[in-house]
Amino acid sequence: MDKITEILEKIKSIGDGKVSQEAFAELKNAIDNRDKELDEQMGSMEKNMEKHLAKMSQAITEGFNKANYEKPPEEARFKDFGEFVGKVKARDMSIKDLAEGAGNTGGYLVPEEFKSEILRVQLENSVVRNNSARIIQMNSSMVQMPALDMSSNAAGFLYGGAAAYWGNENASFTESNPTFDNVKLEANKLTAYVEDPNELEQDAIVNMGQLLTTMYGEVLAFEEDFAFINGDGVNKPLGILAAPALVTVSRATASQIHPVDPITMISRFRGNLDKAVFVVNQSALPQIYQLKDDNGNFIWHPGMSGSIATKVMGTLYGIPMVVTEKAPALGTEGDLMLCDWSHYLIGDRGGLRTDYSQHYKFQNDQMAYRCVERVDGQPWLKSAITPRNGGSTLSPFIALS
Repeated sequence: MDKITEILEKIKSIGDGKVSQEAFAELKNAIDNRDKELDEQMGSMEKNMEKHLAKMSQAITEGFNKANYEKPPEEARFKDFGEFVGKVKARDMSIKDLAEGAGNTGGYLVPEEFKSEILRVQLENSVVRNNSARIIQMNSSMVQMPALDMSSNAAGFLYGGAAAYWGNENASFTESNPTFDNVKLEANKLTAYVEDPNELEQDAIVNMGQLLTTMYGEVLAFEEDFAFINGDGVNKPLGILAAPALVTVSRATASQIHPVDPITMISRFRGNLDKAVFVVNQSALPQIYQLKDDNGNFIWHPGMSGSIATKVMGTLYGIPMVVTEKAPALGTEGDLMLCDWSHYLIGDRGGLRTDYSQHYKFQNDQMAYRCVERVDGQPWLKSAITPRNGGSTLSPFIALS
């Protein structure tokens, strides 16, 4: 029983002439409250109807636009919006056959879905940083790393001039001194910059700021790694292929990789074989995978399990092999390299910095993003090493030429 009915029953039970003013006032308040509730309910129903009508109008408009304007003019099915609405109202046969696969026959009722994920081929990981390179945190724009002269191991020239003598107890000794040197790292600036319209910032299905800074951070990592291998040292790192410490080995067959080539490279290597890796361009893999010794045994080994289907890093003569597009292509000097990256110095000045500004391109309504890295790199050795008994020079960095 609602409030109004309850009050009426109370008045009826009292009888005529005995109803007080308070009872009438209570009845009036109950009626007023009921009217207010009805008004609110009607208002809510009107708003809901307006929303539904707006959605229906938008759906009809979008259906007409897609059915009519997304086709070439000669294929347009409706001459105007009125014709489209008329056919919808009359259930015209031309739009009656329902099918999700065709937009104008039902497909437009199925919402399109966009995933907030960008399809892209991931850039490869760093070759140098991920293989024991020595990272130096630079507290200024320049760092000098002390080094001993390692250019020759001939008698009297160890460490640039340190000598030891055999003799009896009364023999006299000749003074000798090692020679010191230094390797200078200077922070070079590597920058990536992009401008992004604010409309894209607002309407894109992904966070554009996060996407751009992540993407350009990967670009900087790729470019610095390329310079560690190929850089000429002019306003950029000195890569091993341009460094004086590099030793080149002539290949047995022009433009090819012969089974004897890796052996020759190992014979010229002076470094830590436990840290050494072969670095090869992927264009050389068809030859690498088919290398055999004189007994018909494969030189390249696919991994610890012995199966070519495994993901374990392959080896050449037991030395891990890193595949990268940053090495020169097959037939070019450096398509196959043997490196101990612990003899390569990388100077980091502050790490990767990302900045953005909505003010620089304010008049163009654009966001500006900038990624900056200050870095340098070069081999610790300034030259190859001459062994004690003469012969070919040695180095932690060997390239097939």
